Amino acid sequence: MRYLLATFGIALVCSGPAYAQSQDAASVCAASERHYAAIRAGDDDAVMDQHLPDVTLFGEDGGLLWSLSSNPWQPDPSSSSTTFIRHCSAQVYGNVGIATFYLVGSWTYLGNTRSGTWRVTEVWVKQGNEWKEAHHHESPLLDSVVGTER
Repeated sequence: MRYLLATFGIALVCSGPAYAQSQDAASVCAASERHYAAIRAGDDDAVMDQHLPDVTLFGEDGGLLWSLSSNPWQPDPSSSSTTFIRHCSAQVYGNVGIATFYLVGSWTYLGNTRSGTWRVTEVWVKQGNEWKEAHHHESPLLDSVVGTER
C-alpha cells in the first residue's frame, strides 16, 4: 500500500509542471487566436493593444525588418481578412512564449489580395496577466500563396 501511495504522489508531483507548461502554452496560442479574431473583425485598437510598443515584424514579402517604433502603423479602412490559425503549437520560457502555426485564408490590404497558407512564428511577452506580441515572422508555405496586385 505504501508503494502505491508513494507512486501516486510521485506521479502527481511529476505531472504538475508538465500540466502547468501545457496550460501556459495553450494561453499563448489563445493570445494568437484573439489577435487574428481582432484582425478579422477590423478592430485596429484591439490589434494595436496586443502589441508591445517596440514590436517588430518580418513580413511574408521577404523584405526588411519592420518596426512599429520606426514606421507607425497606417490602418487601411478597406482591409479585410479571412485568415485562420491552424495547428498552433507553443512553448513558454518564463514570461516569454513562442507560438508557431499555419495561417490559412486570404487578406486584402491597400488594394492587394493574397490567398494561401503562411508559416508564422510569434514571440509573446507576458505583462501581468496579458500576452503582448513582441515579434512576428511569416513566410509563404512553399508556393501556396497567390495574389493580385491592383
